[in-house]
Amino acid sequence: MGRRIVNNSLLDSKPDLNILVNGSFRVWNQGVDFNNPPSATEVADGWLLYKAGGTPPTVDVARSTTNFENGPYAIGIQCTAGGSGLTDGVSIFQPLYNIEKRPMNKYLSVTVRLKTSTANKWRASINIGGTVSYSSYHTGSGNYETLTASILINHATNGIGVAVGMLQTGDVAVSFAFVDSVIVKIGTSPADGVLEGYNLTVSKASLKDLLTYRRPDLEWVSITEIGVAPNTYRLSATEIVVMFPDGEMRRVLGSDTNLRRMNITETAANTGTLNSGLRSGISEAANTWYAIYAWKSLDNDGKFVLVGDTTPPSISNYATLNTRYGENAWVFLGYVRNGMNVFGGSGQDLDLLRFNQHAGVTIFVTSVGSRYPMGTTLAGNTTGTLNYTPTTGMGTTDLPDTIGHVKWGTQISGTGSGLGFSITGGVLPTNGFLFEDSGKTSVAYMGVEVWYPKTYGLELKNTITQAMTINCAGFIDLALVGQACALR
Repeated sequence: MGRRIVNNSLLDSKPDLNILVNGSFRVWNQGVDFNNPPSATEVADGWLLYKAGGTPPTVDVARSTTNFENGPYAIGIQCTAGGSGLTDGVSIFQPLYNIEKRPMNKYLSVTVRLKTSTANKWRASINIGGTVSYSSYHTGSGNYETLTASILINHATNGIGVAVGMLQTGDVAVSFAFVDSVIVKIGTSPADGVLEGYNLTVSKASLKDLLTYRRPDLEWVSITEIGVAPNTYRLSATEIVVMFPDGEMRRVLGSDTNLRRMNITETAANTGTLNSGLRSGISEAANTWYAIYAWKSLDNDGKFVLVGDTTPPSISNYATLNTRYGENAWVFLGYVRNGMNVFGGSGQDLDLLRFNQHAGVTIFVTSVGSRYPMGTTLAGNTTGTLNYTPTTGMGTTDLPDTIGHVKWGTQISGTGSGLGFSITGGVLPTNGFLFEDSGKTSVAYMGVEVWYPKTYGLELKNTITQAMTINCAGFIDLALVGQACALR
């Protein structure tokens, strides 16, 4: 378990941040069921189980999919044998090793939602340098109750820790409890850091989430499916995490293929039987761009589906998208292209083009057989000059609105003693680039790929009269740039 370092400047600018890691117990990369593990075992990510004594108690820890309050999981802690000679009880604990430039005369507060039927045993604590503040005990009502504790921040150097459990001197009870959420905040008074009521916004991004989040990349699966790649900070993880505009973090597993993969022949549904596909009301069309969005599930507040739409995420479309999918309920993940628009031929016009995406850059890796270049054709003819002036849209020869730079692919095919072409892009110098391969007596293909801004367009000038094409072989999406920091 790595150290959690908290930068106080972020806390000052984001006072609503939960500075704990995995405070909603959604991430379980170490396993989901622990049968009496040793003390100091990491259970849910970021959380250690602590128990001690001459005869340590027997304690099992597991991820609960049924006893959560806000979902999708709670942590279950069950003591099946009380042990003896205890000094610190039984708890789950998370250390915050350092808060840089600790804000003096402010309060660190913990808020916990806990459920148990055992009275006067379970509570929360917060510790700074050996000074401990405890919450009141849970009443044993069998329902979720809010437990809070606050402590004044001082100059202690021994670190900070937050614990939830049977925190007492002496033997603990045979008992069990479920913890739905733990939130730690900083405020100018104890009340500033305490969240009251049922809705604790436990799925909101923590400070570590904000520092390490990377939007998941889209990935090509087949000619009818695209998906999202795992993006969690542990290499062994198979989860896909999406952060929504309101800071909510939602996750699906690699095995949730109906959620993490969009099938272009199916319809998306975020309620009832969840499914990823095109939005209701549209169907697969040839030579069309689709914007891919993550869309919050209405039935499971921890999940999302993928939906393809012909409405791009332009600012002018925000109101439409909010009405269609719900405010703060959608996130743009990138564009995919259905169809190559083969010049002078046919085929593959209803196939999702193979691509690689990273951050805001997408490169197509699909071509017509062995021909060059990759991607989808935007213009083509058999005369000596070929021009493409960009049009904004999602159709056959359009480029989507938020694309800023294009990897232009060009091709010439035919025979002749002067097979070649020059490329002139918009306001660029008229000589452009010149490629020649003289003396061809049979059909040959030549091509080159260059990066130009979309607004320039492209012009090809052929030395002989042969077929030419201009393709979009890749692009930089301005709606996604700046989201490339990696989870680690």
